[in-house]
Amino acid sequence: MSAALMAKTAFLVQSLWERNHVPAELRRLEASQWWSPAAVAEYQDQRLQALLRHTLARNPHYQRFWREHGADPAQVRTVADLVKLPVVTKEHIQNHWRDMICEGFKERDIVLDRTGGSSGKPLQFAMDRRRYFSRVAGAYRHDRWAGWDFGCRVAYIWGHPQAFLHAPNWRKRWRNRLLDRRIVLDSSSLTPETMLGFVNALQRHRPRVLLGYANSVYIFARFLLARGHDGLPPLAGVVTSAEVLGQERRQVIEACFGCRVFDRYGSRETGIIGSECDEHDGLHLCSEHLVVEIERDGAPVAPGEPGRILITDLSNYGMPMIRYRIEDMGVPLAGACRCGRGLVRLGMAAGRETDFLVTPEGKLVSGAALTIYLIARAPGVRQAQLLQERPGAVTLRVVAGPEYGPETEAFFARQVPEFLGRQMTWQVELVDAIAPLPSGKHAFCVSRVDPARAF
Repeated sequence: MSAALMAKTAFLVQSLWERNHVPAELRRLEASQWWSPAAVAEYQDQRLQALLRHTLARNPHYQRFWREHGADPAQVRTVADLVKLPVVTKEHIQNHWRDMICEGFKERDIVLDRTGGSSGKPLQFAMDRRRYFSRVAGAYRHDRWAGWDFGCRVAYIWGHPQAFLHAPNWRKRWRNRLLDRRIVLDSSSLTPETMLGFVNALQRHRPRVLLGYANSVYIFARFLLARGHDGLPPLAGVVTSAEVLGQERRQVIEACFGCRVFDRYGSRETGIIGSECDEHDGLHLCSEHLVVEIERDGAPVAPGEPGRILITDLSNYGMPMIRYRIEDMGVPLAGACRCGRGLVRLGMAAGRETDFLVTPEGKLVSGAALTIYLIARAPGVRQAQLLQERPGAVTLRVVAGPEYGPETEAFFARQVPEFLGRQMTWQVELVDAIAPLPSGKHAFCVSRVDPARAF
């Protein structure tokens, strides 16, 4: 039996075991991506009406929230009418996320999660299990655009070892052997030695697709080009995410790996938001599940103009996110893509800017990883920013929430050395607010130390 057939069989068996709808949802998404823009828009309007009816019936918090803002959801008939509803901010979710969960769901039907967020504002949130599985199907569809398919080997340059401390059970080992076929290369701290380890791992695993934090993949590619490494297995595509990918960095990655880069935009709260197709002309949004508005001063911007991104998740009935300001910037793109897909397209204007911190030992520590595995787990932190202005020292600028106290300080005392090393000098600076960048984006990690110092 071929690897692809074994993987597809494992996929179907697992879906039956879990009683999930991923296979059916994937078939729907593979078909709906070719709908006309008008058909996609009509579908979004229908899904929006259903979501608002559900929220009005099951969510007293939204009822109060809309009433306090003088908004009447009965007046919202189409996506264009969403401007009549108030915006939900990260601070609002921080303060009210439990109340935002709809009535009528049993505990087993709700999936809880959290994110550090590239803005440094940790969030807890929830989704119903059906939405969780539709996000899985969406990820499969978008991965296919970059050359992945069932049975393909994959490598991730991602995360922090704390994400993988727990030994997988037999079911997860079975899934990875037959379906995911992935390896994870820890990018939380990068040194020449660790990146040489990446080379060896890639040569052994021979992945078809490489996925990773944009900055981590770029630094690895630059390292390989500088040292003339060859012998890496050929790749069908490289998927970059979590950070903004500039044109110069894209060119370096493509020159190193000999394939095209497929940039991607997503969030922990909403799943994949948009991905590049093989035309590489903007990001196709996951329009069947998400409405993405681009606004400035409360009004939609014109195509080609930058604005703030608001997201309405049409499929999360467990904890609706309606007009959620994700604190990223985007540009709506007009016209049809040459690929023929009818999904709305987005250009990133000023998304996530997460730098690397340079430790005294010469390691590069990923700011993107720290958002999830350090700040998101610190109790009582409303907002944070890591600032490095000189080698060997870092300042944690923190906006304290009500739960901030000795437990938070003890957490930092234990965890910061684990992430940044014992030689790094660090301090916590409590501030009233953290000013955004000129683009309107909040930079979670700012390093004024040249990362080339690590090499």
